Amino acid sequence: MSDETLRVAVVGAGIGGLAAAMALRRAGLDVDVYEQAPELSQVGAGLHLAPNGARLLHRFGLQERLREVAVRPQAREVRLWDSGLAVERQPMGAAREAEYGGPHYTVHRADLQRILADQLPGGTVHLGRRLVGYEEDADGVRLDFEDGRSGRADLLVAADGVHSVVRRKIAGAETPVWSGTAAIHGVVPLERLPALGGQAAETMYAWTGARERLLAAPVRSGRELSFVAVVADAADRGDSWTRRGDGRGLAEAFAGWEPAVRELVGAVAETGHWSLYDRGPLARWSTSRTTLLGDAAHPMLPDHGQGASQAIEDAVALAGFLRREQAGPGRVAAALRRYEELRRPYTAAVAEDARAGAPQRTGRSGAQAPQTPQASTDAAVDAAQALDAVDRVQRYDVVAAVTEAASAELNAGARMYQEFLSAHDILRRGTELVADSFQCLTDGAAVDIPVLVWTAGWLVELTHHHHTSEDDLFWPVLRELYPQAGAHFDTLKDEHEELNAELDALQAAVDELAALGPLATLASAGRPAREGAAAARRVQKVLAAHLDTEEPVVRDLFPGVSGSEIDRLRKAILAGGPQGGGHMVFGLLEDPVLARGYDLLVENFPPAVHAARPQLIEQYRQVVRDLGLGAR
Repeated sequence: MSDETLRVAVVGAGIGGLAAAMALRRAGLDVDVYEQAPELSQVGAGLHLAPNGARLLHRFGLQERLREVAVRPQAREVRLWDSGLAVERQPMGAAREAEYGGPHYTVHRADLQRILADQLPGGTVHLGRRLVGYEEDADGVRLDFEDGRSGRADLLVAADGVHSVVRRKIAGAETPVWSGTAAIHGVVPLERLPALGGQAAETMYAWTGARERLLAAPVRSGRELSFVAVVADAADRGDSWTRRGDGRGLAEAFAGWEPAVRELVGAVAETGHWSLYDRGPLARWSTSRTTLLGDAAHPMLPDHGQGASQAIEDAVALAGFLRREQAGPGRVAAALRRYEELRRPYTAAVAEDARAGAPQRTGRSGAQAPQTPQASTDAAVDAAQALDAVDRVQRYDVVAAVTEAASAELNAGARMYQEFLSAHDILRRGTELVADSFQCLTDGAAVDIPVLVWTAGWLVELTHHHHTSEDDLFWPVLRELYPQAGAHFDTLKDEHEELNAELDALQAAVDELAALGPLATLASAGRPAREGAAAARRVQKVLAAHLDTEEPVVRDLFPGVSGSEIDRLRKAILAGGPQGGGHMVFGLLEDPVLARGYDLLVENFPPAVHAARPQLIEQYRQVVRDLGLGAR
């Protein structure tokens, strides 16, 4: 493990990958991006950058760059397929920005990709590097590329789409469901579309029929109109985004539609064909050093136009959880777990909303649905309602969600820290009570020796077990998670050895007293009593010093504690042990008798009792009577 800045390898230089690289760099991490294409191409179509995504890019200071190339539509229209009648026209622009705290942009994919790439230093993006395999090990991740080269990183982020090598390795074999439809996309200069008039440079359109629909939006400062036409697909040919479309087939699909639609599909020079496949949410996104992002994690049907915005949200969330982390696997795994816990259920819900809004799922649409006036009107109403359904998604603030998650962990960490202090305080007070009891015996007081033997032996076993658990489980994990405290760990190890030696001395005195039996006289018990009192005082002293050493480490660590290692710690040390059945603090207390003895010790020996030794002895006797232990 290294104390150096975390090194992240991002695979894929699409919108999600570049956004992740930008966010991670600004969070203080070292990032390299590997892209299989030989260049960042200008091909593609337009996309929607909804307010939830736009707000995040504004946070990164990209407002001016976006306004240079993107469009902030002033309205959106839902039109009937045959007449072009608008069944809804909703204002956007400034009104929408005021409502959602950010604009809705329509932007060409290549323009947004270039803006994001420009935020990265030269040499960050490595082109022509197709990932074909990877392996995790104790020191990080090894990446293997098709050209025979390899690379290393502390963390691998797969943002290379639904066919990601990493996704296949994490998720295993999948069987996507072919929808029977395809999205045909293209871009047309607005000068070739006179039927739409001047408003086309600032309007989003949706034409809906019973079987097909066509969505269009201006891009490139209003000079071009990008469209996606959803049509019946002829065959199940795989879900490649880069397949060339059939312009003649597109024109035939919309032959009977209103003039503006026929003009649009007839003017496009080149189209892409994307067969639409539906995939359910993955059971997991991450391993200890690898995670998924964007379409590699949660591919979505295009109906809500949230693909880019959700990938950007992923990027910001991942950077938020990884901020200032070291390269150790414990911390990386914990951050990835938090990222996945926040994003996986949320994106699954967004994908389900898109799935529910898709025409192939409505029951009224499909290749065999009749193109009747009523069916067309129903489809138009469905489209308007689907647009309204994204309201919740567009209001979502991922930065606030990350902050809330971090605050919850901080509060949980504070509670864990209080339990940690409470555990040590109980040990300290219990040892003081045992020391007082030995001193009572040394001073000639009438002490029930079997009761003292049992109680002292119980405390020795408890203390020894607690700190042995730390040696075996607690501190190795903390050493991994908190590398800056290396000097503290050496001190802690020495203190544990000293504590165990003093506990052995105390146990020897207890054993000698036990050997005397119930007929022991005060005279015969004098020497082991003095040795027991002295050993107990030494244990007290070591415990106090030990807590002073542990406290700053634990105080700094617990606010960020998470992950499977700490969950295991919480169960083993702070939640009664891996087998349960005990107390919330010590794993030893699986025996209900010992657990009850612990509770009674805490309840019956408040600090005020320390000054009253006769009462102390009576309390010991009461513990034994309550437990039914007799002269144990």
